[in-house]
Amino acid sequence: NLLPVFLLSDYSPMKKFLFITILSISFFQAYNCDICGCFNGITPYDNQSSFSFNYRYRVFNGYSVLNQNHLWFPQYAQVSLANIGNTLTISQAQMHATDVPDEYDYEIFNVFDMRARFFIHQRIEINGMLPYYFNAQQHNDVPEKLNGIGDAQLSINYHLIHKIETEGWQQRLIVGGGIKLPTGNYQLLAADGDQFELPMQPGTGSIDGIISSNYTVGKNAFGASTSVLYKLNGENKNQIGFANSFNCSLNVFYKIVPVTNWKLIPALKVTYEKCNGEKAQGILTNEHFTENIMSGGGFELFHKNISLNADVAMPVYENGSIDHPANAFLFNCGLIWHFNQRNYLLK
Repeated sequence: NLLPVFLLSDYSPMKKFLFITILSISFFQAYNCDICGCFNGITPYDNQSSFSFNYRYRVFNGYSVLNQNHLWFPQYAQVSLANIGNTLTISQAQMHATDVPDEYDYEIFNVFDMRARFFIHQRIEINGMLPYYFNAQQHNDVPEKLNGIGDAQLSINYHLIHKIETEGWQQRLIVGGGIKLPTGNYQLLAADGDQFELPMQPGTGSIDGIISSNYTVGKNAFGASTSVLYKLNGENKNQIGFANSFNCSLNVFYKIVPVTNWKLIPALKVTYEKCNGEKAQGILTNEHFTENIMSGGGFELFHKNISLNADVAMPVYENGSIDHPANAFLFNCGLIWHFNQRNYLLK
């Protein structure tokens, strides 16, 4: 999930202005899973529709209460008999009695998605996204995999402050809302016949609401962007769901134009996310609680109407459920086609 940043105009201060919707058309989930840490790339075409393919890799590994290392690719780590069982013993109140807190336990989320953004007015955009999940986990030395279509998302954003210039400064304020639809399976079974935990499922089975905003400001080649996202989570037919989640982020960036028709924007970001975890019949279960801060960096590379983006982020602070692997690493990338839109449905 990277950087909502904007691209300041190239050669004319009134010509082009760029903004990235951070983390997603909708939201970046803040519990101990990654049901759509969506990442949107940026477009140098102001008020232009786009279509993109995106990939996201997020991994949870290592138990923070045991001061274990957090591996980025634990599925490839060599597990030796010397490592199994040599973990610190803690009380049943801290860990499930049936679970061994192995340093090679992991939860991995590989997500491919397609996204479309369509401007029906110079200030109004409609976004849609459909993800596909390839998830994997390992607990007590037993690896398991699952995959499937995730929950589709629709959102609409309004450009409240639109390309305003004051003594060389450019600003943009975008507010919006949306909905997550229960199109993904939330009842996939593990090898032992039990259902996978809800965070590992491709879908949640619930209808969720989304509220978001993004403010971007910059001058010359420098800029900064801040985003706030709040998710109103519902419950599925089993009366299971997640508490409402909150995410905010701050990004700083710099525009480089090495040659004609090419643009490079390196950026740094910090993100705060929080969710009080899973709920059953409206009551918190103390499962999958997460509060963390992640920081990282990345870039956007533009050539004409095509852009490539990539970013990484790592945790710098975490306060979450101690009986699950901790947040370890996040990688996003995407390829975007921007259309030269000249007409809008609404004037």
